[in-house]
Amino acid sequence: RVLVLVPTRELAMQVAEAIYRYGRNLGARVMPIYGGQAITQQLGGLRRGVDVVVATPGRALDHIRRRTLDLGHVEAVVLDEADEMLDMGFAEELEAILSELPARRQTALFTATMPKRISAIAEEKVARGVAPRVRQVTYLVSRAQKVDALGRILDLESPASALVFCRTRGEVETLAQTLNGRGFRAEALHGGMSQKERDRVMGRFREIVQSLAQEFDVLDVAAAAVKLVHEAGDRTEAPRATSPASGARAKEGPPPTGPFARIYVSIGQAAGAQAGDLVGAITGEAKLDGSAMGAVEIEER
Repeated sequence: RVLVLVPTRELAMQVAEAIYRYGRNLGARVMPIYGGQAITQQLGGLRRGVDVVVATPGRALDHIRRRTLDLGHVEAVVLDEADEMLDMGFAEELEAILSELPARRQTALFTATMPKRISAIAEEKVARGVAPRVRQVTYLVSRAQKVDALGRILDLESPASALVFCRTRGEVETLAQTLNGRGFRAEALHGGMSQKERDRVMGRFREIVQSLAQEFDVLDVAAAAVKLVHEAGDRTEAPRATSPASGARAKEGPPPTGPFARIYVSIGQAAGAQAGDLVGAITGEAKLDGSAMGAVEIEER
């Protein structure tokens, strides 16, 4: 009933495990199929019947050509990390697989970037697609001021949780230590760590998110989350330098005009309320940009 296409065997296993956990009480049967695994094992699982197939494009197409994977009854297809699949050279495989699917189906496409090839696939394959509302802000600072600027942004945004991307493993370690030294709860995560270390870090991250979800509405937590890019990689020309304070002022923009409404919320510092949580919740529910919000004052209660 559902086909999920992913770029790598590791992701196929992770997604299959997650679907199994989520659908266990519903009796959902899930089967990961990918290269490097004995095909006889996959054939046995497919013959017994499954509800969800999580596959890499190459192995999925192999089963289709063997007539061991019937897509005639698929109700939904998910293209996860679609840009990665194209970068890995799976364009022809994706086209062949999608052509085997029923015309009446739900299609979900997830991608970190939107190159022209992805836009073309989305326009052709995704009917009435809806892109999530994401607020994007860019700060131009010199390399020497980058850490100070990041700390200032985290103070201003007060995110419930955040992801900060760096260019190298060394920068990840250094930045995590620096942020911890400045009072933030930061964990390093990179490919040079053992699987046990990575599992420990992700476990702590999930604990933080779950604890926030218990204190606040889960939608508010999601709305308050922010994704920060600390190191965008090499640039052909140096960025214009500016101070963190001037960068923050540039983000705020001109004074707003028009009618205003003052909102009172019956929680305060004693309940752990933070400005970022309130701004995220209000703008997320009201579909407003953060720049539409005025000053947030938080009393003790």
